[in-house]
Amino acid sequence: IAFPVMFTAEVEGYIYQFNQESQQAAKGVKVWLKSTVSEKEYFSRVEYDGVFIFEQIVPGEYELWVKDRLIQSVSLKPGDFQQLEEIVL
Repeated sequence: IAFPVMFTAEVEGYIYQFNQESQQAAKGVKVWLKSTVSEKEYFSRVEYDGVFIFEQIVPGEYELWVKDRLIQSVSLKPGDFQQLEEIVL
């Protein structure tokens, strides 16, 4: 029996913000990956150490949004793992 296999992708990054002249993890901040060609959206929250992770993402073209602000475009291919550059709010 043949089973179709769909390889998904993963995106990881770090988000920090400045509070009272120091850089701290932006814990709890909501992060979105929004498809540019469909209604598909994924969301995550920044963890205590500033890390956010999107797992099992369908390959395609996306926009990364943080706090209702477009940060960058992300292009994902099957099996991709992308480590994004550090984001400072």
